[in-house]
Amino acid sequence: MKKILFIALSVLSLQLNAQVRRVEHKELQNYFLKSYDEVAKKELTYIWVQDKEEFDYLFGVAKTMNNTITEPDFENNYIVALAVPETRMETYLAIKKAEIENEKDLKIHCIKMESNKLDYFIKPLFIASIPKNKFVKNLVFCDDEGKEQKRISLDK
Repeated sequence: MKKILFIALSVLSLQLNAQVRRVEHKELQNYFLKSYDEVAKKELTYIWVQDKEEFDYLFGVAKTMNNTITEPDFENNYIVALAVPETRMETYLAIKKAEIENEKDLKIHCIKMESNKLDYFIKPLFIASIPKNKFVKNLVFCDDEGKEQKRISLDK
């Protein structure tokens, strides 16, 4: 009886684990947001960029002699961004993790942390590429506690 119970619990555990799959993401550095008109006041703004034309409209290249610019690959990746209004607070934006849940929702867990007050203004921005999955139907932006903040349907 104990063996049957152990096997049943093991199978159930595997099924639950199979429903959530971690996905790697890659930060796209050295870009800036051209216009902060779309950024919500006092909030974290979640952006999905669908193609190169939209990307070029929203973002500019912050090229120097020493840095490299990674071009986004729209065919194989979802391109997402996080932005907050101009601030004097040292602000860190990032994606904590991305995971596919139930083979239909790509959940993007976002982090916003503030620390020291600065003597100047900054415009925090984080851009990332996440590999596409043909089964994903929604991009779901969540806060760092997993609470849904914005849902974007990928159905056309």
